[in-house]
Amino acid sequence: MKLRRTALTLSMTVAAIAVPAAAGIGAQALAACSTTQEYFYVEKGHLVDIGTNVRSDWLTGPGRITYTETVTAESNMSYTNDMNITAEAVIANISTTYGKSVGKSKSTSKSWSYGADVPAGKTRYLQQFYEHWRVQVVKWKYTNKNCKTHKIIKKKTATFPLKNGHYLWELVGGK
Repeated sequence: MKLRRTALTLSMTVAAIAVPAAAGIGAQALAACSTTQEYFYVEKGHLVDIGTNVRSDWLTGPGRITYTETVTAESNMSYTNDMNITAEAVIANISTTYGKSVGKSKSTSKSWSYGADVPAGKTRYLQQFYEHWRVQVVKWKYTNKNCKTHKIIKKKTATFPLKNGHYLWELVGGK
């Protein structure tokens, strides 16, 4: 499995290789890996739609919900730094790994107008959604100094709004 490291870790690795090589230290000394240093990568990236703060009132059908309002639609990341990996580092890794441009939050102020038909006997509301990129953040470290084995320390799901994503509207409800 190919493991991806953050740009900071990569630059530190390049610096660590360049200095011993210039000093004439052999390749055997360079093969040692730290068993205490922790790294991370992102995996399982995929698109998901997350509800914003914009929604209509409930309606029991048959009928039509028409939502028209000038409001700021907001959508935020779902990630907390309890793994000692900053959101900025995860965002940079998503960009490098998947070529996606994501951020911590997205807000758009405009006049929204949308309508949908509610079927007879169903109770629904109209909900606005925004596109996010969801990943699994994986924290790991080497288990021996030969750099061949590692162990997963922790995995966590994180979701970030796309900078140039799309909004969509959907009828929601279960009654």
